[in-house]
Amino acid sequence: MGKKTNKAEKKLKNAKAAEEQKQIQQHQQDLIADAHEYPKRPLLEIPRDSFCCNGNASCTNGNLPEGERNGQYTYKGLPLSIMTFNMLAQSLIQRKLFPTSGEILRWNIRRNYLTTELFYYNADILFLQEVDIAQFDKFWRPVFKEHEYECEFVYASMKQHGVAIAWKTAVFDSAPLAKQLVKFDEQLTEGVEKVTSTGNIGLILKLRFTENYKNAHAPTSKTSSVCIGTTHLFWHPFGTFERTRQTYIMLKEMRDFALKTKDSHLDGEKIPPTFFCGDFNSQPFDTPYLSITSKPVKYNDDHRMQTVLNCSLTYNYKEEKNKEYDNPKTPVPDQISLNPEHQELCLKLQNLHNNLDCAAVSLYSCGYKYVHPENSGLDNDKNEPELSNWAHTWRGLLDYILLVKPWDLNKDITKTQTLEEFENENSLKIKSFLRMPPASELPDHCLPHPNEYGSDHLSMMCEMFLQ
Repeated sequence: MGKKTNKAEKKLKNAKAAEEQKQIQQHQQDLIADAHEYPKRPLLEIPRDSFCCNGNASCTNGNLPEGERNGQYTYKGLPLSIMTFNMLAQSLIQRKLFPTSGEILRWNIRRNYLTTELFYYNADILFLQEVDIAQFDKFWRPVFKEHEYECEFVYASMKQHGVAIAWKTAVFDSAPLAKQLVKFDEQLTEGVEKVTSTGNIGLILKLRFTENYKNAHAPTSKTSSVCIGTTHLFWHPFGTFERTRQTYIMLKEMRDFALKTKDSHLDGEKIPPTFFCGDFNSQPFDTPYLSITSKPVKYNDDHRMQTVLNCSLTYNYKEEKNKEYDNPKTPVPDQISLNPEHQELCLKLQNLHNNLDCAAVSLYSCGYKYVHPENSGLDNDKNEPELSNWAHTWRGLLDYILLVKPWDLNKDITKTQTLEEFENENSLKIKSFLRMPPASELPDHCLPHPNEYGSDHLSMMCEMFLQ
């Protein structure tokens, strides 16, 4: 009798476990299905009559030609859409860092959200950060091929993830004209050594538009190629000085790459449009961003820049786990004792940036206010959106789409350009921006989250026409 009871109980227990497993599998299948239905953000098109009179959005008598107002504007040139997206490496996920994310942290679920995010918006070029080494060849490369993209992927030996660039083969030739890997740890910066080894890298490519694409859209266009680069700068609360060094390196390498690969037969006398996108781990009021977009930069004229830079130099990475060592407690102190040696290093870094004859312009900074003024410059004076990262412990803007251009060392570009000035100087027209939600529209819980987004970052995207 006892044996029969035990068998019956075991059978019941197994049946219950099987039912629970079935429910779990069904729940996961539901989440995978939901990935294709998660909130889609619109591409916000610039109303061309909203900035026609010297950037005055209230102007009603625009000076644009007839037929180019009130939604009738006809774009000319080569269409180009670019997206930047930190996908959150699976190798970096820990439950304690994403306590409210639930089942979406499982790779077999989350990858569906990521692919939906990437391919729904149909960008011509994808600049990607935190791409897992373990997932690239067995998952991402076949997925890109299925969607008719070619790709390049690079990583550093001390990390489990890297950066990638993918491009449509209908728009660009399958093979890049040139390629360069930038290893920040190995780059020499005159008088300014790396603060610590970071393993951060950058990838730069030159792509040529296909003849079919150019003939179909703009056969007389002077643009035949683009130079593009992506990076993921050093993440550390006290890493501002090293990040600022890394932005100098990346900007210099992109300038040198564009000059070195210039082909007079292909590009004529001009350098091709050069775009720099990625996760800077920096906000619009931080030194890494300002050093390349607001030149000449003057660290000592800004209290925040001065204190944060000096504080980051005070931090000792070798003693990071030593609780008895007196490392600074906050990366943004109200005051700090200025160390003469650190001040000299800051001045050297400032001079490196100010003697580099190129700068970067943020496309969202120039144009986003015309499509979404409610989320332009909420917490910064650069007209950038409020955020691109919505994690558990930190939220703000970290990601950027930039255009690299020559800079006259005697010209002050500390003020944000109007869109009209930017477009005229760089021979392009911006059509639209992917909408970025402000904090007031996002939930209390962190991302990623089921039925919402697959990364703690939100992708950013811009559609434009190259003249």
